[in-house]
Amino acid sequence: MFQREPLLPGFVDEIQGSHVLLFQTEALPYLRATVERIRDPRLYPSSKIVVVCRENDREEIERIPGISQVLTFAPRASLTASWKLLRKLRRFKAEAKVGVFSGRPVFRGAKALFWLSKARRRFAFNAQLDGYWLGLSSIPRTFRKEPLLFNLHHRESHHVLLLETESELLMTAAAEIVQHPHVVPRAKVTVFCREDRVDAYQRVPGVDRCVPYSQTRLTRNVVTVFRLARSRPEVVAAIFSGRRIFLKQKLLFWLLPAGSRLAFNEALDCFYVNRKTFAQFMGSRAARSTSTLELLGRGLCKGLLFIPRFTFLLGWTAYMNLRYRRSSR
Repeated sequence: MFQREPLLPGFVDEIQGSHVLLFQTEALPYLRATVERIRDPRLYPSSKIVVVCRENDREEIERIPGISQVLTFAPRASLTASWKLLRKLRRFKAEAKVGVFSGRPVFRGAKALFWLSKARRRFAFNAQLDGYWLGLSSIPRTFRKEPLLFNLHHRESHHVLLLETESELLMTAAAEIVQHPHVVPRAKVTVFCREDRVDAYQRVPGVDRCVPYSQTRLTRNVVTVFRLARSRPEVVAAIFSGRRIFLKQKLLFWLLPAGSRLAFNEALDCFYVNRKTFAQFMGSRAARSTSTLELLGRGLCKGLLFIPRFTFLLGWTAYMNLRYRRSSR
């Protein structure tokens, strides 16, 4: 009874001339197709479409017919600039805001603006451009991964950060496996390695660049890690062979923000770590013998068990003191 749905043709007079905010949450082919869908008579055929997009896509988006205004944002804008843009979007008093949610970890800034901006209604398209009104019950659909309607792989390169966690021979083989089309299509590989191994990894075919770290300069390493975190790679990869080496790099595998995490075992068999494969990863020999997660897990368990044990000791001490006082009377 309270669900909002598209109006039938002939019943859209009340929203004519209103603003519709269209957020660039997917690639340009999806944006062009979304503008056509918004102009459908059952949605907003006479509304003014305001597109919120990246700065480098502005010229191409302005050539799309049917768009009234284009607002841009920087991929790494400051909080002040983002707040000013958000206030500007709120002043539009838009009738609806529209976005495409295909389940891919892309355009996170635009998606954040979509949820924070203000509009009377929220409308979303999935990867197949099937539209639905957004409510509490339909929000989980925005995270659902579905087959793409457009072939986008030939236009994009995927940033892969390969962490040095094994010998030079295994790392070289892993860098070649990562570039396989069935693993990461059009991979742009960055290797995080020691300073004395930069030349060796730079000669590996397909490696775009190497980010070195120093074994003596702690401050420089901290700055380097922060830069890697700000780059937000789409895939973070590392080798877990079972040897207790490169523990800090293995810890970075879990701490660095990334779209996906690719793990190699001792035989260089790789798989993406997610909710379904995490149990498989923890049950493997390499994960059991990898002390980074093991030590973290043990430390967490000890911390959780300390509270009830300490509380029991306090209670037992108070009980024994009370019993001693009663017996001494």
